[in-house]
Amino acid sequence: MFKMGRAKEIFRLRKEGRTREALELASVLHTCYPGDQWITKGLAWVLCDRLKAAVEAGEQEKVSQWAEYLTKLDIPDHDEILSKTVSRLLEKGNPEKRSFFKALDYDFHGDHQKALEIFRSLKELDYVKDAKYYEAYGWCLYKQMKNLMPRNSGNENIIPLLEEYFTLNGPKPSLLHSLVLHVIIHLFRGNATDLYHWFNRWGPSGFREEDYLGYEKEGELMPALFEKLVQTLGKAILNGGDRDLVSWIQPFLDEALSRYGKNIWLFYYKARMLLETGHAKEAEDFIIPVVRQKKSEFWVWALLGDIYSGRNKEWAISCYGMALLCPSEEKYLINTRYSFGKLLHQAGFDQEARTEIDLSLKVR
Repeated sequence: MFKMGRAKEIFRLRKEGRTREALELASVLHTCYPGDQWITKGLAWVLCDRLKAAVEAGEQEKVSQWAEYLTKLDIPDHDEILSKTVSRLLEKGNPEKRSFFKALDYDFHGDHQKALEIFRSLKELDYVKDAKYYEAYGWCLYKQMKNLMPRNSGNENIIPLLEEYFTLNGPKPSLLHSLVLHVIIHLFRGNATDLYHWFNRWGPSGFREEDYLGYEKEGELMPALFEKLVQTLGKAILNGGDRDLVSWIQPFLDEALSRYGKNIWLFYYKARMLLETGHAKEAEDFIIPVVRQKKSEFWVWALLGDIYSGRNKEWAISCYGMALLCPSEEKYLINTRYSFGKLLHQAGFDQEARTEIDLSLKVR
């Protein structure tokens, strides 16, 4: 009971801020009763206070003094809070690791550029080559990329940060890695070649289970990361006209279609790709669901006309006619009018054909 009462006295003095008295009492009691866990814990907490104050004040001599004292204590394993506190403070007290914690502090307060300068300076040192370092460095890079994106600073300022991210040995799959893919999609959404390049560097096997699921953001249902990627890639590839990429994306597109059956854009891209690779009959199966939902849009009728043009010219003429009846600016109808005119000519309607082709050429 005597030892327990004196141990409580250590904690009381510490709570009142009388750390010098608490330290003196704890040191004497620990010398007398080195095996008492409560006295050891009381002394450890007081030493933690002293070490923390010395670290914050930059007093290296005292940091070394208190850190050495702490490391000699036999702290009970079952006290996780104390063990983690001691471990963290000893890390902060290590002069070699102080720069790392300074980088964390800069990053936490939003000065990612200063944090990155420190992370870079530590990159070649063995003592920071662990998961915590790489993860912190990666998050800092991601936050700096996010900072630059709204400023319209141009991809040339963000790409070096992206390159830097891929030099790190961070955890994959992970939330951070998935968020980096969001950045890649945003930066290269209009360029199929760049999207293909960066997605392959990111790693097609880097998806988490959560990346296949949609989520809610500010009351709005957002597409899954995998769905967003495939849709962005599909649009960019079709606009770029790269036949090799059309073949490459097919397994991803088929998987997305099986998962997200209500996304008509995936059906539309699949139909166009099948048509462009000479599979018009198969393309018909994928365009029909789009026609049902977008029957007032010229582009869906125009694609259906393209699909039928090699097999049923009458149906194709009807589809092109429907496309031209839909509201649209003339500049978007150039190719449709030209295709329509060619079929009208083949069907013997030369005057009507000439009208459509002349309109197409005039606008072009």
